Amino acid sequence: MHGFSNLGGSLLAIFSSTINKDDKNMTRTCIAYSYLITGVIQISILYLFSDSRISIVNLLYIFLVFLIYIPSQKVFASIDRKKFSNFLNIIAFFYGVIILIKNIN
Repeated sequence: MHGFSNLGGSLLAIFSSTINKDDKNMTRTCIAYSYLITGVIQISILYLFSDSRISIVNLLYIFLVFLIYIPSQKVFASIDRKKFSNFLNIIAFFYGVIILIKNIN
């Protein structure tokens, strides 16, 4: 299921920053909601069509999200909107180069 949606991250980041006029908070919000919706759909499909059920141990990864969230907020707040936009563009560029190289071979 993940393979159907994993190639859109760079496009999502560029699209979000374009429609939000480089407002880094709105850009991040759009990206987060998009990934939330995608994740909920993927987990729902896996849960509905899998013989095994989601184990409690795997749900502990939710705790990891909160553990990472607080320090990442401090980093995000320290980056100005121009640097944030440039960072998104650099990531999208390198991701595109990697995809191109993998498809040439």
